[in-house]
Amino acid sequence: MAAWEILGCLCNGGTLVIRGSEWNQTLRQIATLICTPGILSQYTPEQYPSIKTVATAGEPSWQSLADLWASHGTYYNCYGPTETTIVNTMSKHITHQPLSIGHPTPNNNVYLLDSDLSPVPHGEVGVIWAGGRGVSAGYVDQHDKTAEKYKFDCVANDGTLMYNTGDLGRLRQDGQIDILGRVDDQVKVK
Repeated sequence: MAAWEILGCLCNGGTLVIRGSEWNQTLRQIATLICTPGILSQYTPEQYPSIKTVATAGEPSWQSLADLWASHGTYYNCYGPTETTIVNTMSKHITHQPLSIGHPTPNNNVYLLDSDLSPVPHGEVGVIWAGGRGVSAGYVDQHDKTAEKYKFDCVANDGTLMYNTGDLGRLRQDGQIDILGRVDDQVKVK
């Protein structure tokens, strides 16, 4: 996420604070934090009252963590695999509302498709496919894997690619997306 964090900060007039060896000291200097939920869970808003905005990505967040930080500021739950330049959905969480991965960010499309690559109805479970300008061209020197995970975007039908995330999701009536798990047994190793 480094490029997103750096450019997002500088392009919006922020002051970039580079993490030093003293992580706790760094946290006391900032107003906005972008990290994984696992890292964020080691801290509380009471410890770092200067942090007013938090965005998490890189792994699934959970309700109690989102509620805790949203009750002290602004909490964004972000989602997106590396193959789609990290973040392709985002939700501004409201305390005690069901946690969601939100809506697609600009220049991104997110589809919930069945095994025939047809959109599933609202409320039904489908595989999350990501489309839009942020989708990579595939895996270097891994043509079979690229052919398996990437398809031409049959929903936008504009000649671009879409990527099979392998995640299961459901589209709410309000247009937000809930993530429900994986179609396989992939585990993220840190």
